[in-house]
Amino acid sequence: MAIKRLGGLKEGQRPWSVKVCNDCLTTWNRDVSAANVIRVLLLLKLMGFERPTKLQRPPWPPAVAGPG
Repeated sequence: MAIKRLGGLKEGQRPWSVKVCNDCLTTWNRDVSAANVIRVLLLLKLMGFERPTKLQRPPWPPAVAGPG
């Protein structure tokens, strides 16, 4: 699957903000995807569910590797 930018870049636009697949013409907008994830997290929180494992933050401080 080859992915390219959608159209030319405008002043201040990041090259990865919108992508399109050359094979199936699916378009991804990074900001829309992030907004959808935030919405799902809010709905899960309001319904009393935990964050999905893939969307949990790693423990802090990070584990320190011991000698050896």
